[in-house]
Amino acid sequence: MPPNFNKGLGQLEAYIGMMEGVAFRMDNNQYWNLVRYGQQWIIMGAPKKRQSSKFLVISQPSSQVMLRDRDGTPLAPVERETSPKTYPVVPVPYSEDPNIRFTVFYKDNKVAFQASNGLFLGRICKDFFRWTNMLEASMFFPDDSCFFEPLIGDIRLPIFQILHVAPRELSHLTYSTELVH
Repeated sequence: MPPNFNKGLGQLEAYIGMMEGVAFRMDNNQYWNLVRYGQQWIIMGAPKKRQSSKFLVISQPSSQVMLRDRDGTPLAPVERETSPKTYPVVPVPYSEDPNIRFTVFYKDNKVAFQASNGLFLGRICKDFFRWTNMLEASMFFPDDSCFFEPLIGDIRLPIFQILHVAPRELSHLTYSTELVH
């Protein structure tokens, strides 16, 4: 049976190079959130979108992207010497490593990221008592925990104020009433 997702940017394309950045909502309605965890920075789930939930997306060839935190530092899965080995997604100080490029897949309005090691990024529950969810390159085949909904990254949405309206003669416009479905 063929997979029910496609290779490509999907809805993520609207956020490429945008200053507002992108926030990613997980399947449990938490947002990616970059936090300090001991001596390192990691991406954990947060119940609300925060400043640290904003990420930048840079397009690369062949449906690939680079993800950067709001300060511009690239993100990559980094191998941890644990048993079993884990690959949490963390900010890395280097920008030429192939690990910082992700292949993008989409399903409906959500996207999945496949790391250079072939594993898909997924939400991993690390502490069942505190509901601590971390982002790791952890899945050979994507499930619901690997698909993330891209949303505008800024916490405060732009506000527009209409300062002036100049009424004009509209009688020359034609219109018709039709039901569009």
